Amino acid sequence: MRYSKDHKDETRAQILSAAARLFRTEGIASVSVADVMADVGLTHGGFYRYFPSKEALVKESVASAVAATSDYLASQKQVGVGGLEGLLRAYLRDARRDSPHNGCVFSILTAEMARRPADSKESFLEGLDVFVELIFEELPATVPKAERWRRATVIFGLMVGVMQIARLMGDEPASDAILDEGVRSALQLAAGGPETKPTSRRK
Repeated sequence: MRYSKDHKDETRAQILSAAARLFRTEGIASVSVADVMADVGLTHGGFYRYFPSKEALVKESVASAVAATSDYLASQKQVGVGGLEGLLRAYLRDARRDSPHNGCVFSILTAEMARRPADSKESFLEGLDVFVELIFEELPATVPKAERWRRATVIFGLMVGVMQIARLMGDEPASDAILDEGVRSALQLAAGGPETKPTSRRK
């Protein structure tokens, strides 16, 4: 039976959506092509009509998840508290912590993606640039661009790490407090933070 192009595109989108959710929930290595296809009610054999390999699916599903999260964060900058604080609170919130299947792939899959093939890692790094750019745009324009980009990257790293620890702790009050402190610390970094001299650990 032949299917229309629209039907094929719709099925492909369903496979991508299922893969993005399953990879975030179970981990990339733990999810097989058969698992993804079963989730959308299709057989393993039909997968290769839509994607040439699992790695191709990984790359596209991660890119799709990055786009969804970045679109959400960009929209939240104008809702309630705007600017950088709005973005931070949209990311470091209990609802996102408690829904990893819809969460940011960087707070879930970074360690695993670091072990993927080079082209997949490169695609993941392109996604990193998307999030860093969102933060970069909210930092003081008086700061030199190179420094702003470094600062934005560190702030995003803080956001990812705070979310990982908060998710590990669950929904207890201490976890909520860590999310709030993450927002405060990121805002301090954005402003330049207190002038401190790093202590060398070299002997």
